[in-house]
Amino acid sequence: MRRLTPTGSSGTGGEITLAAAKVRIPVEQILEDLAQGAPRNPDGTMNLMHYTAWLLKEMGRAATDPRRLRPSELCRLLNSTPLGEVINERQLHRHRSRAGMRIGDGRHVDLLRYVAWLVQLRHEPKPRRRTIPTRL
Repeated sequence: MRRLTPTGSSGTGGEITLAAAKVRIPVEQILEDLAQGAPRNPDGTMNLMHYTAWLLKEMGRAATDPRRLRPSELCRLLNSTPLGEVINERQLHRHRSRAGMRIGDGRHVDLLRYVAWLVQLRHEPKPRRRTIPTRL
């Protein structure tokens, strides 16, 4: 694992631990954040101060706009309840594939549409099983 410094840390060297906030950010999340536009230095390293500011901005945006959540933000939000983990990113990906554009665009999920879609899915009549007649 590379040594992380506040002014230039590698985004792929290991997880970042923000001790003051008691937050641990795994490598996968850092890579996803980089893909979503987190700031990166020209040499590929990350400035922890800029990254933290970007995270705070993204959290603030997510908290104020539940109709435009990134999939990772939606998972974190849903799993932050007293119920604990209720969904993982793979399951959300399957839901997004199944629902199509009804619950958001290609990059964001509309929480209200997603909940409505889940309710509709839950209350759909179950298909009747076809039985094969038996001959005596």
